[in-house]
Amino acid sequence: MVDVLRSRCADAIALGRIMPIVGNMDDLAAASRSVAPVDAVAANFAVLNHFADLEPVFASMASQLRPNGVLVVSLLNPLYRTDMRRRWWLKRLWLTLWTDTVTVPGVVTTYRHHMRTVRRMAQRSFTLDEIAHADEEGGWCTERLGWRDLLRREFRFVVLRKRA
Repeated sequence: MVDVLRSRCADAIALGRIMPIVGNMDDLAAASRSVAPVDAVAANFAVLNHFADLEPVFASMASQLRPNGVLVVSLLNPLYRTDMRRRWWLKRLWLTLWTDTVTVPGVVTTYRHHMRTVRRMAQRSFTLDEIAHADEEGGWCTERLGWRDLLRREFRFVVLRKRA
């Protein structure tokens, strides 16, 4: 996907308006030190689902942003119906009642945080601006979903605004 970004946004990258960063949080911090704070950071492809504790991640992202800057993230929906039918999800159901996170161990462990957990972990650095999802055509949709519709969405998209 980074290759697609580089090909589709080559002009903006050349002008320094977009800076693709591949790596861990240390790589992000190192690359960000070479530029002034930015207006927006996008963390796509559910990259934040690889962190059990999002609070230090949010603090690090906030340090890269200008005042009122935004962080746009995609997160795996912990209540995605297709996953809920799988054995790993059912085995972890009782744990999510205490942690607000569905932990999926494997070669790469993922943490599917409920929105109240995301909001709580972000509250020192950000305010929650918007929660969205992909509509049937793959576009950005912010309408409030009923439970049945929420269960059909694999991803949630969240816009967080840096606190002043």
